Amino acid sequence: MRADCGGFVFSIGAVVIATICADILHVVPERYAGVYYTGGRLADGIAEPGFHLKAPFVTKVALVQISMRTDQVENVVCVPGDTTTGIEFARVEIVNYLGRQKVFDIIKAYGVDYDRLWVHDNIRHEMNRFCSARTSRAVYLDEFAILGDKLRAALQKKCDSYANGVVIVDVRVAKPAVVPDHITKIFEAEEAEEVAKRRIEEEHIGAIAAAEREARECAIQAETSREKAKVESDAAAYRKRSAADSEYYVKVREAEANRVLLTESYLRLQEARIWQNTAKAYFGEKIPNTARLPTLSRE
Repeated sequence: MRADCGGFVFSIGAVVIATICADILHVVPERYAGVYYTGGRLADGIAEPGFHLKAPFVTKVALVQISMRTDQVENVVCVPGDTTTGIEFARVEIVNYLGRQKVFDIIKAYGVDYDRLWVHDNIRHEMNRFCSARTSRAVYLDEFAILGDKLRAALQKKCDSYANGVVIVDVRVAKPAVVPDHITKIFEAEEAEEVAKRRIEEEHIGAIAAAEREARECAIQAETSREKAKVESDAAAYRKRSAADSEYYVKVREAEANRVLLTESYLRLQEARIWQNTAKAYFGEKIPNTARLPTLSRE
């Protein structure tokens, strides 16, 4: 009987010793840092990767990842400024890490679940801020390509102010596979408005082009009329000069002909003809003794 009791006590003692040893000896894996809580109080310092000892039962160890990690936040909803119905993004991934030198300060201030406050919850807040200042079209189409960069910058700014040591490397937003009905209606209305604007612009451009074309045609017609009037004026002046030159030429030729024709013999012949044609007979008591004949000169 005593032997059985001795064996039982030995077994119990072995189990207790094994349990104590297991609680004393622990391992901090690579890419992690260990922090200790004694009686609920965070102990100073952090444990590097490797084997470590701690007080059994009264000291608890917590492992904090200090390598690159990707946190996923699902079903993130934001409401654009032009609607009251939200857009749901199925998944947002935040790539981040905690610097080794800031592990103790961050864990002391926010606990081992610091990422819940500064990553998971904060991404929803920053997503709503981004969407509320933009239209549905901007969120879903025009600025979706920069959404991740905007969210990363906003998260990093907040962490730098309140949780210095948390580094946001990247933010990836999964686009909704199906466009919500209210977004589709907004897009259709905006597309119809854009079509109407383009039609008005095209009509305006066409009217301007027609006016410019008409102005050019009027200018060409006016220039043609001026050139035609000038040609007609030049032609009339030329005809007048030609007529004057012809008349002058005729008179010059007549004068030259007269100088050739009016010789002494020709003048005497003409004088005789005049005398013959103008001879008169006088009757009465008083008849002139002499009669003066008309004479011709070459002047």
